[in-house]
Amino acid sequence: MVKSMTKGSSKATFAVKVKAKTPRMSPDEKRIAREMHFDRKMRPTDIAAALGRDLSSVCRLLAQKKAPQPIGRPKALTDSQIDHVVEVLEKMIDEADACYEVTLPMVMRRCRLTKHCERVVANALHKRGYWFRKLRSKMILTPDDVKARWGWSKQYKDKSSEWWRSKVQVHLDNHHFKVCTTSKGRKLLAKRRVRGVYRTKRKTLRPAHIKPDPKLRVQTGAKGFLKLGGVGGGKVLVWKTIHGQWSGAEAASAYKTVVAPALKAAFPGKTTTPPENK
Repeated sequence: MVKSMTKGSSKATFAVKVKAKTPRMSPDEKRIAREMHFDRKMRPTDIAAALGRDLSSVCRLLAQKKAPQPIGRPKALTDSQIDHVVEVLEKMIDEADACYEVTLPMVMRRCRLTKHCERVVANALHKRGYWFRKLRSKMILTPDDVKARWGWSKQYKDKSSEWWRSKVQVHLDNHHFKVCTTSKGRKLLAKRRVRGVYRTKRKTLRPAHIKPDPKLRVQTGAKGFLKLGGVGGGKVLVWKTIHGQWSGAEAASAYKTVVAPALKAAFPGKTTTPPENK
C-alpha cells in the first residue's frame, strides 16, 4: 500500500510504501516518521495517517529527544567472542590429535558460554567456515618419512613418462598386515572411530585433522605377515607371502626365486637388473 501526503499548498509530495501493519513500528518506520516531522515539518496526524499508525504511537516517538534504540535482544555473540571460540576450538582439536571428537558442548564449557545455546555457537562457526567434516584417511607419516619422500620426489620429478615405461619393468612394494596390540596401535584404532572435526576447507592435512587409513599401513609393533607385490606391464606380476623378517638377504632371495622368474615370463628376451637394497 502506498500513501501520498501533501503538506499545505506545497507541490512537493511525500510517498511512503507501507507494509502490512505489525504490532510495533519497524526501525524504517521510525526513521521515516522522524524525517517527516523534523525535516519536512509535517504534523503528527498526517504522519500517523501516512504510516497507518495510531496518533499516540507517533506522538510518543516524536517526543523522544534522541533516536530510538533498536528493539529486540542484543547480538548473541560478538566478533571478539567468536574469535575466542575459534581460537579455543583450534587448540582443543590439536590437543585431541584425532583420538576423540571435540564437540560443541566441550568448546562451550571451555569458553564458559553458559547463556548461549549450541545453535547460536554453531551458526557463528558456520559463518567462519567451520563445519563438522569427516576426517581425511591418510597414512600416518613421521618427520623422517616426510623428509625421505620429499627427497625422492625431487630426484625423480623431472623424469618423463617414457622414461618410467622403458626403464622400470616392475614396481615392487611390501605390505604388513598386523593386529594392533600396543598403545600406539590402540591410538590408531581410536583415530579410526572418530567421524570428523570442525575445520575450514583449507585446513585439511594438519595432524589433528587426519586419521590413519583403514588398512593401517603403519608399524604397530604387533606380529603379522608380510606380502610382496609387484606390478608391471599393466598387470600383477608378483604376489608372495614373505615368511620371516625382511632383510637384504631375504630381498635377494625373493628376487631370485620370485621376481626374476616373473620378469622372464612377462618380458621374454629382455635383461633384468635386480633392484638395489639399502
